[in-house]
Amino acid sequence: MARSVTLVTGPPCAGKTTYVAARVQPGDIVLDQDVIGAAAMRAGLARVAAMTTGTAWVIRCAPGPTTRAALARQIGATDVVLLRPDDAELFGRAARRQYPRRHIQAVRDWIAREAADRWPSRRARQPRQATPAAPRSKHRVGRPYRRARQQMFALHGSTCHLCGHEGARTADHLVPVAVDSTQPVDPHGMRPAHGSGNPCPTCRRHCNQERGTKPLGATFKPALRW
Repeated sequence: MARSVTLVTGPPCAGKTTYVAARVQPGDIVLDQDVIGAAAMRAGLARVAAMTTGTAWVIRCAPGPTTRAALARQIGATDVVLLRPDDAELFGRAARRQYPRRHIQAVRDWIAREAADRWPSRRARQPRQATPAAPRSKHRVGRPYRRARQQMFALHGSTCHLCGHEGARTADHLVPVAVDSTQPVDPHGMRPAHGSGNPCPTCRRHCNQERGTKPLGATFKPALRW
């Protein structure tokens, strides 16, 4: 029997476990730290690295190409799969988990580490904890918010992510502030939307207000305003 080791990576809520469950065969080895724990995971990785035959699936978040390449070398992976839904889908899934704040923060951490392509050291995290760079108020005021809002529009343009029409000038949080008021100001956590100050010129919707605190996966059927 040939040796096959597949490393399945991606952020929390990306569907890694579901991906493997749809492909695993009887007799395959599956290593998922969320299921077996850290100690068993370390022992399992050593076992997979020493395999000469058989099939194994290793599930890890592994943010950043450098981290993924190092892990693939460690276990002798024959294939590396990166599952990366867009940010809106990830935050929507996280908001529907049993502990939404924990999962939302885990997704946010993965995105930041993926962008930096390294695991930040504890020393690097301490200044941000001691002196937050952005306000955590649900009012979303001040220069950090304005800067993040400008970056969001530069990334996504002015197409409303709710109704799909142009002319959006309001920032809609993927995870509503009412759901998680402690979330930092992050341009990747917002999308353009029409609001009470600029209704959609096509369908006349006040999309941001009509969405309210509903998760992104919920059906969005706002009333028309003419």
